[in-house]
Amino acid sequence: MKYIILLFFFIYSITSSYTQVICGTEHFITSEKGKDFYSQLNEYILKEFPSVKNNKTTTIIPLVFHIVYSTPQQNVHDSVIYRQLDILNNDFQRKNADTSNTPSAFKSVSGALDVEFCLAKQTPNGQSTTGILRVQTATTSFASPVNYGVPDPIKRTNMGGSDSWDTEKYINIWICNLTGSTAYTAPKGNFLPGDDGIVCHYNHIGLTNGYPYNKGRSIVHEMGHYFGLKHIWGDDNGTCAGTDFINDTPNQANYSTNCPSFPLVDVCSPNSPGVMYMNYMDYSEDACRNMFTQGQVNYMIASMNFTIPNIHNPTACSFPSKISEKHFSHSISFYPNPFSDNLLVTFSAPMQNGTLQIKDLNGKTVFLLQHITANSEKINTSFLSEGIYFLEIFDENFYSIKKLIKIK
Repeated sequence: MKYIILLFFFIYSITSSYTQVICGTEHFITSEKGKDFYSQLNEYILKEFPSVKNNKTTTIIPLVFHIVYSTPQQNVHDSVIYRQLDILNNDFQRKNADTSNTPSAFKSVSGALDVEFCLAKQTPNGQSTTGILRVQTATTSFASPVNYGVPDPIKRTNMGGSDSWDTEKYINIWICNLTGSTAYTAPKGNFLPGDDGIVCHYNHIGLTNGYPYNKGRSIVHEMGHYFGLKHIWGDDNGTCAGTDFINDTPNQANYSTNCPSFPLVDVCSPNSPGVMYMNYMDYSEDACRNMFTQGQVNYMIASMNFTIPNIHNPTACSFPSKISEKHFSHSISFYPNPFSDNLLVTFSAPMQNGTLQIKDLNGKTVFLLQHITANSEKINTSFLSEGIYFLEIFDENFYSIKKLIKIK
């Protein structure tokens, strides 16, 4: 009996921690500063929205991930970041596999944002990068902020964190041991210079074991905040008088929990189809969230034009043009090509903390090797399917990409 009781309290402590504070941005939204910001933002959108809603150019946004860790567990693998990038692009472009779970009553108002997220390949000063920064810290944890006029330690190298990159042209995402919430967002222009961006607990990025927020949608939710969206229930403590400023989201009393069954009704939307608990801006479990509305998409487009007008930065998503084999003493060779189960890659000189990745025709990284300092690497490629791939190799002074063919 003692063990059963202990197990009960263990499970309760885990689940209750998620029901207390999920999104730390809520504190900002309900603050006087937050209320002023969203009021000004909505005033701008009501005035200027018709002039920006028909923009057909895909917005290309470079991301830089700051992995700030004090233990090996917190130092999440690059593959987790790559998966999170896929989730962001799929969810915002409505290419996620679970769109079929959107109830038919809400499918007609679902929307896709014409945006493409990438990992930055150029630093603000034009150097090559992977877009993933790793900073080991003596700070064991970082707290969600409750004051907005003081420095946020996670975003300060001299306070145990990592300095942001140019927030006009990059979106900074910090991954750390976060306390107080699973994630939070500092919208552009509301915090100290350089402090805007997204912060997320290391256990809630990509596909992790951080149930029930374990499918990468904490970052999707926070990116919605960064693009100007409020919570779908209007952050009004159940009065039905609040608003998220979106016309095609049903009025909702409060945030949803767990994974509700459709239809879910409440005092603000007492009739079917009820509330939109599957919206990314609700608090339902990750497995149950699968949509933005077209109204939210339109609002994000207008908001981005107001708060981050220069965030379209395709240049930062490509390696510097000056970095090429012909400009440096480096050269590479690989054998055989076509290849089967093994590939030998040889460098004319030792790499300087180099990176090697193999990508398929869709641009997805299927093999990654980092921190290369040797003259050669033998790669087991038996797991790859037949087809065409690209071998991408770079370090601080060198970049090369080669076409490969996999055969039986």
